[in-house]
Formats: sequence, C-alpha cells, structure tokens
Amino acid sequence: AWRQGLRGIVAGAAVTFLLLSYQGELLALRARRPVADRAMVETAERIRASTVPEAVINTWWSSGYVYSALAGRGVVLDGGSLAQERIYWYSRALTATDEGEALSLLRWIDCGVEGYLLDLLSRHATRAEAAFTMAELARVPTPRERHAFLRRKGYSSANVKAIGETLACRPAQAWMVLSSDLLGQTAAWARYGLWTPADGPLPPPSASVTQPLACSLVPGGFTCANGRTVDILRDGWRDFTTPGHLAAMGPAEDGWRPVVHQVRDLLALTYVREEIADSLFARLYFFRGSGLPRLQLMSDIRYPPFTRRVLSYRIEWPETSEGSAATKELR
Repeated sequence: AWRQGLRGIVAGAAVTFLLLSYQGELLALRARRPVADRAMVETAERIRASTVPEAVINTWWSSGYVYSALAGRGVVLDGGSLAQERIYWYSRALTATDEGEALSLLRWIDCGVEGYLLDLLSRHATRAEAAFTMAELARVPTPRERHAFLRRKGYSSANVKAIGETLACRPAQAWMVLSSDLLGQTAAWARYGLWTPADGPLPPPSASVTQPLACSLVPGGFTCANGRTVDILRDGWRDFTTPGHLAAMGPAEDGWRPVVHQVRDLLALTYVREEIADSLFARLYFFRGSGLPRLQLMSDIRYPPFTRRVLSYRIEWPETSEGSAATKELR
C-alpha cells in the first residue's frame, strides 16, 4: 500500500525541490554554541505553555541550560552532566532501536531515580558494570524477566525487590527535543550509546552522519547533488513517509545507509552509519517519529535562512506493573 502512495507522490511530482539554489549543498550542520535562535525560543514557549511546572525536557547537554532558562522546566542533561553516568544512559536511549528500551531509560532518568538504582546495582558489581546492567535492564520487557535476570547476576531477593519498586516509577510530563546540532555531535553520543564493557576502552570519536546533500524529486525517485539518482520504488528502499513529510531509507552500502528526508519544502540526502540507522534518533529526526506511537510530534521548526532545525515530541509513558510502586509518581 505504501508503494502505491509513494508512487503517486513521485510520479505526480511537478515541482523540483532544491535544498539550496547555490553550490548544490545544504548548509554544513555542525556543533555550535547553544545560543538561542527563533526555533529554540518558539519550541521552549510551546513546552512552557503545554506542561506543568514539574515537566522534564529530554535534550542533549549542550542545549540543556538554554531550554531550562527559556521554558522554565527541568532538563535531564546540561553542562554539569558530563561526569555523570546519565549521559551514557541518555546516549543509549538515542541509539536504541526499540521504543520500549529507549522509553525505559528515559523514564528512569526523568524520574530522577537512576542514582539510587545505580547504588542498588553497585552492591554486586563495580560502578561501571552496574551502569551497564541498568542499560541491559531496559532491554528486558517484563518484571518477571527482570527479576530472573537480576537473580542470575547474583542479586538477593530483597535487593531485586527494591530495584523492581524503583523501576516502577512514573515521571511527570516529559518532552523530548532534538535539533540539527545533534547531527554534528554523533561522534559523541553514538560513541557512548553503542559502547559495552566487552568493547574495552571507548573507541575514538567517529562521525556517524554525513553532511546532507541537495536532492530533487523526479519521476521514479530522486537525483542528488553528488550525481546519484535513486529509484526508491525498485531499489529496496524502506518508506517512512508521514503526512506532509516524505522520507525513505535505502539498503546498506559499505556500512552506511542513504536517507532521503524532507526539510520543510526541501529534500536532502544524508548517509547514516548502519549502527544508528534504525535508532531512536534517526526515527525522530529523519522520519518524524514514524513507527514510534508513544512519541507524539508536537513541532518541527526551522526558519530561513536555514538556521537550526528543532523538533519536539511529547512522551506518552506506558503503564508500569513492577513492584508495589507501579502507580507511584516521582517529581
């Protein structure tokens, strides 16, 4: 069904969308100082108007102070988070390919219980091992399975019970904010998020996303500034188109996946490392939450002349059923 809909979009296109009218390239997206621009201010104002004072904003540390000041809400990361384990867990959430895993990590961080969890888990492991155990717990879907997982690791019944009750926390309202700045910071968060203790020392920084290239829509597919023409109807591409937003991802090419996505009325081709091609970040940034029912897109803002793009999502927390604290709210 999606192919028929996409074929209609592609075949019926009468307008060529260009990212830039000069030099055939989109601006270089790079990490910048988090100086508030119009998109950030408008996003913060929407969050302030739509949330209770106890709401939490999930955003990368480099813009944490800005959103805290503009929206008057708590943030999970800021400049003071660089020496804390939560930056690792937040990076794990960004690289997660399963919505449930990502939301579990975000829920524990937003509750503010991850420090207590780490203390509980450190009773039978080093702090570094405990930090990874918490990340592993996010992948275990049910309380019963988590109980068995912890018991296999040698935790006592009393300790497992305390951990289960802590995992059952329910945060206040929460939003997630991503911006084009994160494209230039993949060398940091993807490196953290994909790491496991078995990998040894952290690998050196390595970019996981290329700079976007200008594309135009032509019958049957796209033609881009690097001279590539893609037939998305026959080349094994996956469609992620949502209302008003055309997006698709191609098959792996030497460890990278090509992603064509829409930015306002423009099209871009970006290459994303295969390890994060299906990550929470990719789904939220390139595909505007396609396939993520618990993350509701609230805004996608970018003003000319090609300034920072900012997307915001409201998180719909799933019901918890762990321990006796299943309905407990921590704020």
